[in-house]
Amino acid sequence: MNTMKLDPASPPVAVPRYSAAVYASLPKGWVAEEIGQLGPAVLYDPRRYNVTHFVNGPRPELADKLRSDGWEPMHHNLTGAELWVRDRVAEARRALAHSGRGVEPVGLGL
Repeated sequence: MNTMKLDPASPPVAVPRYSAAVYASLPKGWVAEEIGQLGPAVLYDPRRYNVTHFVNGPRPELADKLRSDGWEPMHHNLTGAELWVRDRVAEARRALAHSGRGVEPVGLGL
């Protein structure tokens, strides 16, 4: 059986397909979501990360906006589908740094 060791602090992971063995090895609070019928599954902690899927990838101007809002591409396939991810904690810290307050937000020590 193929098992995967994930640390609770790990970023999202794209795997070829969902399997019961992968699901059983997920850290507490993580989810496994299949992307399309033939696409990968993405494993992640939804408390920490936002994940979105584009069937044909985002337009260049949207990709630029996503990057400026803290999103990063994490996986793509030969059909043009793309997964993008954003670290919610890092984004909150970035927003606070730009606010001029510079205070660590409460509860973001995930």
